[in-house]
Amino acid sequence: MASETSRVETYEADGIIEIRFRSEKALNLLDETLLAGLVDAARALEDRDDLRAALIIGGESHFTAGMNLNARGETAPKGSAGRPRSTLLGPRACAAIEAIPVPTLAVIKGHCIGGGMAIAAACDFRIVAEGARLRVPEIALGMSMGWQSLPRFVALMGPAKAKRLVMLAETISAATADAWGFVDELAPDGQALARARAWAASLAAMPALPVRMTKRAINAVANALHEPISHMDGDQLAFTLTTEEFRTAAARFRKT
Repeated sequence: MASETSRVETYEADGIIEIRFRSEKALNLLDETLLAGLVDAARALEDRDDLRAALIIGGESHFTAGMNLNARGETAPKGSAGRPRSTLLGPRACAAIEAIPVPTLAVIKGHCIGGGMAIAAACDFRIVAEGARLRVPEIALGMSMGWQSLPRFVALMGPAKAKRLVMLAETISAATADAWGFVDELAPDGQALARARAWAASLAAMPALPVRMTKRAINAVANALHEPISHMDGDQLAFTLTTEEFRTAAARFRKT
C-alpha cells in the first residue's frame, strides 16, 4: 500500500521477507496508510508455506517516532463506534504481525516511539542499534497506551519495568532497553539490519515445520491472557482522546 507520503514495501529472497514501512516525514511518523499497509502485508503471509522468516523494518533513519498527532483527536477520520481509525488499525497491525506464522524480527534504529514500541513488541525478536532511543510518551500526552501493547510489555520486561516505561514516559537508551529485557541483540550503529538478516538466515536454515510449531506453542502460552486483559484498551484510548488533558498536552507538544 502506498500514497504520496507513506508506503509499505516488501522484498523477498531465499524464504525471507522484509516488510518496510516509511513516510516522507523526517521521523517516519505512522499514519493510517502505513498501519493499513502493515495489516495487509502481514495478513498476506498467513498461508505462505514457502517463507522462513520476516523482518519488520521502518524508515531509513528511524524505526518510527509514532503516530502523527495531527491525525489524532476529534478531527480524525472515524471508524466503527465513532472511534478514530488509528485506534482500530493500530491493534490490528500488531495482531497481524504477531500472527505471522514464521519468526519475526524488528530492526530498530533511531527513534522507536509509541506505536513503534507496540509494533516491535508484537515481533518475536528485536535487533536494536546501540544508538537507538525508545519511548512510550502516551501518558505524558494525556492518552492511555493502547494497541493491546501493555501485556506484551509485561511479558518482555516484567510489571515494574513496564510500569516505569509507560507511566514515566522517559526516553531510554538501547542499552537500558536491553537490560530491561526488550532487546534480543544490541548491534553497532549501522549494523542492525545486517545482524537481523543473519538471525533470519539462521532461522531459515532450521527445519521449517518445528520452528513454526514452536512459535505457535510458545505464543499460545505467553499470550493466553493478552486478549481478555487488553480487549478494552482501544475504547480507553479513544476516551482519553476526548479529554481536556489530551487537548492541552497535544497543543503543548505541537508548539515544541
